[in-house]
Amino acid sequence: MIAVNDRVLTVRPESVSNDWMPEALLSRKWGVYGVVVRLKNGHGAVFTVRHDDGSAGYYEPRELAPEVVEPVQAVDRLALLLED
Repeated sequence: MIAVNDRVLTVRPESVSNDWMPEALLSRKWGVYGVVVRLKNGHGAVFTVRHDDGSAGYYEPRELAPEVVEPVQAVDRLALLLED
């Protein structure tokens, strides 16, 4: 289950829902990483993702995949954090 603050990869679905506002459709980027910054459940789950380039996009749960972090990468990230 994806939650706020999770790092995710955007995944283009085979078909896109047709009930999105044009601005929301234009905000999407496929195959990029970002962090979930908000979850809204008014008419089904919609995640706001802050892409790594600083822009934001709106996605359905099926359009996001959790970032897979290999154990070695996790250790490397921890070492970098501890250096600061």
